[in-house]
Amino acid sequence: MNPLWFTAQQRTQTAGVTVTANLLNAHTGGAVSLADVATLRVGLAQMNPTVGDLAGNRVLIADLYAQAVSAKCDIVAFTELSVTGYPPEDLVLKPGFVRDNRIVVEDLAKMTGSCVAVIGFVDSGVGNQVASGRPVIYNAAAVCANGAIRNVYHKRLLPNYDVFDEERTFEPGAGDHRIFDVAGVKCAVSICEDIWRAD
Repeated sequence: MNPLWFTAQQRTQTAGVTVTANLLNAHTGGAVSLADVATLRVGLAQMNPTVGDLAGNRVLIADLYAQAVSAKCDIVAFTELSVTGYPPEDLVLKPGFVRDNRIVVEDLAKMTGSCVAVIGFVDSGVGNQVASGRPVIYNAAAVCANGAIRNVYHKRLLPNYDVFDEERTFEPGAGDHRIFDVAGVKCAVSICEDIWRAD
């Protein structure tokens, strides 16, 4: 059996951003030297965005990004739909709200440097939903770095049970998990339900 190692050599907490340094996920057929494994400093922006408060959530995300940069993170991940708050419900049915949330993501992307930010937002698609006739929209995550949105991932598995009703407002995404490189480490985006299934 191949060993699977998870090592966190350093852990710090800074006002909402949890930093895990030197997170190693090495799956090898034998012993591995820590010197041979790429390391990645990851920030998890633990935040409680307010549903509908795009301006307030923008400030919160910008502040937490600055903390991640100060902590020398290579990447910082924000919560699902961090720009709009979760769940945004019928707000996403207002074209102006979807447009304005996209503007917030574009503004946040402009402030990024080499620290990659993965920011949750509502993305608009092309055309209309077949059943409702409403514009196509996605529960999405923007991969932002060096002043721009580098990639966008659309959530594929939409929960529709208990308190969740994402199928009513969002279209499921298609395609891959948008693999990208951060500090020599291959990374990919999954949003909530997506990580529960192997496909």
